[in-house]
Amino acid sequence: MNFDFENKTVIVTWGTGALGVSIVNTFINANAKVIATYRDEQQAKSFWLNVPDSKNKVSLVKCELTNQQDVDNLLIKASSLGQLRALINAAGGYRYGLIEETEEPVLNSLLDYNLKTTYLTSRSAIPFLRKSQLGSIVNAVSYTHLEPTRLGMIS
Repeated sequence: MNFDFENKTVIVTWGTGALGVSIVNTFINANAKVIATYRDEQQAKSFWLNVPDSKNKVSLVKCELTNQQDVDNLLIKASSLGQLRALINAAGGYRYGLIEETEEPVLNSLLDYNLKTTYLTSRSAIPFLRKSQLGSIVNAVSYTHLEPTRLGMIS
């Protein structure tokens, strides 16, 4: 599929993860200006190995996506690069385990990184996306997270 995002800005949350890198590469090939967020310094360092020769097309931004002020700063940075055309929510995670063995802090962490990040980034991006009149929010998930597992089928 070919599409052109020249002079348009795209935010990819957790763009340094496996799913995020794939999405970032897709938008680089579409000529977009990409902002990829990260939390872990090691992932930020290895990112450039997975996305070679793209430093003029990608900005890495450290952002705690569960923090409203960090998210607002991310959107300000994105708007300084040009018209925001898309927010790709690729942040998230999972843990395998039985529900009766899952502690509440683990549940809270899963809710923070799968729900709160999407809520905060989407809420903050909407005014910027409306300005472009063609803006989109895409919530991405790894296909492997959609497949049932033997453990997930045990009740």
